[in-house]
Order: sequence, then structure tokens, then C-alpha cells
Amino acid sequence: MSNYLDNLIKLDCSGIYVLSFNMAKPMVYHQPRPWSDKLVDKTMIKVGKCKSIKKRMGEYRSTYGYREKEPPKTEEYWKQKGFDNVYLRRCLGCESTEPHHHVNYLHISPTEFVPEESYYDYHDEIEKKISDKFSEYKIWSNMEYYRREIKEDLIKEVTNLAKK
Repeated sequence: MSNYLDNLIKLDCSGIYVLSFNMAKPMVYHQPRPWSDKLVDKTMIKVGKCKSIKKRMGEYRSTYGYREKEPPKTEEYWKQKGFDNVYLRRCLGCESTEPHHHVNYLHISPTEFVPEESYYDYHDEIEKKISDKFSEYKIWSNMEYYRREIKEDLIKEVTNLAKK
């Protein structure tokens, strides 16, 4: 990862981002819902917004990578899958037992200039414009996951909209 992106993922301000993934096996889109049938894989990119870039990028690393411990509310699910407890101590995307993640930070536009009270209006508008423009490439109609083949065009659009 470039030094530029390394520095951006440490910012504690709002932002808009584009991510890709490099796991060997599909992984569930949200760690607290391991039973979901929505699986993320290396053919997808994600466009999103966040109030804290640092916090959100950390959440992606823990969802799509090595998992020491799952959320307590998932304990019954993991017990039914043959685990004694929620301490998985492995990656569900590649089975590695070493800490790592499968997230590629393709683009981050910090939006520290957006006032707290305008956060949703500003960021939701960008997500809507992206969704409208690239709707035929969406994986799920209600989520901002797209086919990876449009990443360059999508990054250009996110960059342009964030600058406006």
C-alpha cells in the first residue's frame, strides 16, 4: 500500500472510500451475522461512507481477515458449527492462523470539511449518485457492492463527487 493511503487510513474524520478484496474463499459481509447468505469475494469492490476513516477501516480488517474472537451474540451459531466457543483464531477467507486481512484500500477521500449536521445529506447524496450511475454493476440492490471490473471508473466518479 502506498504511504499516501497508509496515512489516510489513520485519519479520524469522515470520508468516502472504495475497497477491493483478495480472499481465497468468499466471506460473510458482516461479522456479527455469520449466518448471512451475502458473501463478499475478490470479484467485488465496496463503496462506502464513514464518520471515522480509522475506525471503519479497522472494522473491515477484522471482518475480512484473521478473527481472534467473534461477537458474543454469534456464540450459538459457532457452537452449531462445531466450535466450543467464539474464539475462531483463524481467517475464514483462507484458513490462515496468522493475523492478516484481505482488504485492499483502493481510494479514500477524506471529507473533514463536511459539518457533523450535514454528514448524512452529503455522503448519502454521493452514494446515491454512484448507485444510479453504476446500478447495472451492483451485486445487491440495497448495498454498495459492485463488480470489480468498474473500479477505475468508479474511483474517478467518487473522487469527482467528493471534490464538488
